[in-house]
Amino acid sequence: MTGIVDPSNYNLNFHIAVPGGWVRGSSLVLKLYSMVEEEKAKNGARLPLVQARKFLESEIKDSPENGHTSGLGFAILSKNRINVVRWGRKNPFVLKSDIYVFGEMPAEDIKKVGVMPFCLCELGIVDYERNAWIKYFKSARTADDKREYMNFFFKGRL
Repeated sequence: MTGIVDPSNYNLNFHIAVPGGWVRGSSLVLKLYSMVEEEKAKNGARLPLVQARKFLESEIKDSPENGHTSGLGFAILSKNRINVVRWGRKNPFVLKSDIYVFGEMPAEDIKKVGVMPFCLCELGIVDYERNAWIKYFKSARTADDKREYMNFFFKGRL
């Protein structure tokens, strides 16, 4: 069959998620994660969070959220892409998800290519964020509840 991944040829490498702080725009704040292959992380490998943050800050600086998003979300920086997720305001939905790809950093060639393809390891962060968002969504959504959501990050093996 064409277009189907042959699982016998697929090699799953575990990854480490590292919290990267926040990226702030005029109407959006993202929790930033970096995800590195576990073996490479043991050898000191890190992804370029500073460059990714600068790119995202310029990308979301004036992005109108049109009142439909909550103004909160998260971004996952992995080997050659950044997944950006924005949570909905009125419904517990992922309202918008964008993916950006690049070659090597510094990445002048970052380009938006589509929406929401997560790799198996990224889904660990997505699951954590989903559960944290459900907790926030079910809360009174006070400023303290928002701070709690924004201050807790997943960290560890994926």
